[in-house]
Amino acid sequence: MSQYSIVAEMVQSNKSNNNVWFVHVTGCDNPELQGYCKHAIKAMQFCFILKARTQFPIEDNTLEQLKSYYAENEKGKLQWYKPRTPKEEAQPTEAVEEQPAEDAQPKKRTRRTKKQIEEVAA
Repeated sequence: MSQYSIVAEMVQSNKSNNNVWFVHVTGCDNPELQGYCKHAIKAMQFCFILKARTQFPIEDNTLEQLKSYYAENEKGKLQWYKPRTPKEEAQPTEAVEEQPAEDAQPKKRTRRTKKQIEEVAA
């Protein structure tokens, strides 16, 4: 196993009493290869970003720890995170028939000429 690996650990934030996830590469002090995340799901995403950048492995216990913490503490609370779902193929329904035809497009806006402006003002 290489001397470099990607790990995530929970540390206390400098600015508050909250705990945050510190994601970094072991054996490397480069600030580009480390970061802080508030949520476990974001820490997991950052681990995979670092893996894509550096090709270093992610420790197995780190992934398990992030998955379990997310499932226990954050899964129902995070409303902004919605996993991607494949787009369903549109199937024709009755609502499709009720839609207006393409001929009934809204009127396009055009510029007014000086003559039209004078007519409206008069």
